Parts: sequence; C-alpha cells; structure tokens
Amino acid sequence: AQITETVLKPVVQGMKAEGRPYVGCLYAGLMLSSKGPKVLEFNCRFGDPETQVVLPMMSSDLFDLLHACALHKLSDMPAPTFNDGFAVTVVMASGGY
Repeated sequence: AQITETVLKPVVQGMKAEGRPYVGCLYAGLMLSSKGPKVLEFNCRFGDPETQVVLPMMSSDLFDLLHACALHKLSDMPAPTFNDGFAVTVVMASGGY
C-alpha cells in the first residue's frame, strides 16, 4: 500500500496531469531502504529479471489485459490476480554494472 500511494499513483497521476496518460504495463524498479522505498527506474517493457518472476505468478490472462489497454478499456477489466507462493530469480552482473 505504501508503494502504491507514494510511488505508483503519483507517477501515473503526474503523467495524466501533463497530458500524457499512461496506458500499458509500467514496471517500477525499487530499492527498499530504512527511509522507505526508493525508485531506481521505470520500464514500460518486460525486462528479463522482472518478467521471469512476475509472469509465472500471474493467474490472469495477460493477453486480455494488454488487449484492453490497446482499446483504452483497461478500467473495464478486473484487477490482475496472482497465484499464492513465491518466485525468485538470480541476476549475475559484472562489476560496476
């Protein structure tokens, strides 16, 4: 709830206020710190590490959601649902990445 209220909603509302309403999948790369969540990046694509853990957990039909986005009818769709459980991915990167 904290991330939704302090990061996600303000970003989407800000884009709409600037006349650039966002339609699609927006991935927020976050770091959790002792002072709260910090935004590292936003992506509008499915990058490998995040996709590898998010999509297998999704029980909703991704096509239906993306199709509704393309038709500007996402608000007509139920919120996506996810399976119970956990998913983990390991990323190896060279020094300085």
